[in-house]
Amino acid sequence: GHALHGVAYEEFFAVDAAPPAASVANFAPAAAPTPIDSAAVSEFLLHRQAVTRFVRDALQAAVDRQKANADRRGRKNMSSFRRGE
Repeated sequence: GHALHGVAYEEFFAVDAAPPAASVANFAPAAAPTPIDSAAVSEFLLHRQAVTRFVRDALQAAVDRQKANADRRGRKNMSSFRRGE
């Protein structure tokens, strides 16, 4: 599946589209990050860290709740069905 799709795509690209032209901009040195960029990156990372902590804590709380319920009720599925139900 994937190999055939890749070949078809490459053939399509080679026949119907010219290769991208090399641009001088592609080889220009990257601009030094400005303090605003650094601040934005720091803010993004702090926000991401906070979200990650929140999700981890929420998952742990859910796991703890499930464990407490299982400890109270037992871990076996005690449901039974009669024939025809």
